[in-house]
Amino acid sequence: MKKLFSIVISFMFVLSCSVSAFAQTASPDEPKKVKSIKFERLPDKLIYTDEDLILDADISEDETDFDKIIEALKTAVLTLDIDLSGAILNVEYADGTTDKLDNELCEVKVADPIKFSDFDFSNIETEEDYEKFMALIYRNYTVEVEYEGAKTSYTVLLKEQEYDPTSTIYEFVSYDDPLHKEYVLEEDVYEDVYYDDDDNEIPCEYLDIDVTGMTVTLRNKETGEMETFGEDDIFIDFFNLIPEGAPKLKEGNYSTIGEVWTEDGVVPFTYNFTIVSKKTDNVNDNKKPADKDNTSNSVSTSDSAKPSAFGKLKSDNSAVQTGSPVPAAVLAVLMLSGTAVVFFAYRRKFDR
Repeated sequence: MKKLFSIVISFMFVLSCSVSAFAQTASPDEPKKVKSIKFERLPDKLIYTDEDLILDADISEDETDFDKIIEALKTAVLTLDIDLSGAILNVEYADGTTDKLDNELCEVKVADPIKFSDFDFSNIETEEDYEKFMALIYRNYTVEVEYEGAKTSYTVLLKEQEYDPTSTIYEFVSYDDPLHKEYVLEEDVYEDVYYDDDDNEIPCEYLDIDVTGMTVTLRNKETGEMETFGEDDIFIDFFNLIPEGAPKLKEGNYSTIGEVWTEDGVVPFTYNFTIVSKKTDNVNDNKKPADKDNTSNSVSTSDSAKPSAFGKLKSDNSAVQTGSPVPAAVLAVLMLSGTAVVFFAYRRKFDR
């Protein structure tokens, strides 16, 4: 009996040692607890531009319902598409060991994105308002990197993108007149304020050109093909600067710069139109060209406008006119374009 008992005890001892040895050999396969992560080298990309902006909104990109869009923008944020390329991250474990970290295993987010609920676009009325608005967008952002509960962060800068909107592929060929080509001086021309490059206010007369029914033919310089663009892709406006003592508009023939918006950029062209007086019995009569003095101050802001890199502000074919603030709902709709955001083009004039 003692011998049998000894054998059982010996077997149990061997078994316990085996289990202990198995537990010791299995522990290395268990995941180590992460203590901290830190950058050995920051990412190559630390400066971002408009093209890197993305809109995080809970809404379909094809949504057109104003109410749904406005509701979605209450919780929407404008954030950045962060690129960790070139970064070297080190991870330290609880047992004191360290290792290189695969960047693709990390979760990355902008810690301080732009919240649309913080903006009141209807109150952007002055140059100072505009500068404050831009400062909320173009600034430093904190990027947070997380791995297994451990976090680190670094700073990136969003800079306003310099954008040349001119198309390099298309060239202007010709246009067909819109349905409305003549404008009545006393009815269609109204006084406005124009801001020059130094933000000086200059009184001006403004005429909103109606492009309904108009088409423009462009030539693709790469393929040689002619392409026709309709009124939805055409924008024309007309300013006549009238500083103190300058002559105002009168009936006659005038020219301004029109724009055709293509996927490759803007194609400018010269557009001719006529201003008549409602006092004239027959507004279709041929008019003599306006005196040189009357056209010397006539300018169009089309060529000086700086469209955002996100796209153009054009909910219809009208320029934003002074005297009626731009509805926030309209701007909200313009801001949704797929996953990108569309800001309004800054045309050196604001609503009054």
